[in-house]
Amino acid sequence: MPKVNLKPAFVISPPLPKDGKAKVDYFDMNLGGFLLEVRSTGTATYYLRYRDKGGQIRLVKLGTPESITLEGARTRAKALKSQTVIGFDPKRELEKMKAVPLFRDFVENQYLPYAKTYKRSWVQDQRLIEKRMIRLWKTNGARFILLTSAAPSVTHLFTPQTPDQGVSDGPHSSLCPSRPS
Repeated sequence: MPKVNLKPAFVISPPLPKDGKAKVDYFDMNLGGFLLEVRSTGTATYYLRYRDKGGQIRLVKLGTPESITLEGARTRAKALKSQTVIGFDPKRELEKMKAVPLFRDFVENQYLPYAKTYKRSWVQDQRLIEKRMIRLWKTNGARFILLTSAAPSVTHLFTPQTPDQGVSDGPHSSLCPSRPS
């Protein structure tokens, strides 16, 4: 755990780990928690080390020297460090984002089973989703924002309803059930 003054010249050719170690962490003297991890293969990665609310030490990957400059990584580390001081946990937020299902998974596991029970035209929905939406969103790997967290006012559209709740008398009453009271 050596402390050094990280400079661009040091980052370009950092000393490799000695004594057969797999990696060595070089901590920046100017910014606490900011470090450069150098592996025995010669590859390096910037990280921010911090403590979460529970007191556990966490690491957030900032990038490699090939993808982000030293100053860019240091700026990002300062911003993340200031957020961790007020209680934000970047690692937990990343885990939450990874837990959000892909749009295709949402359609197959949640929407289509719902639509099959409440809509006669679910086959048309399936065709349109596959033809337009999945083809478009498959290329960039877009993740579906959960309705429960993004817009609580529309979650009633995807919750099963009992027959006594009925449907609205509006022009699109066959398309979606009424909102529960």
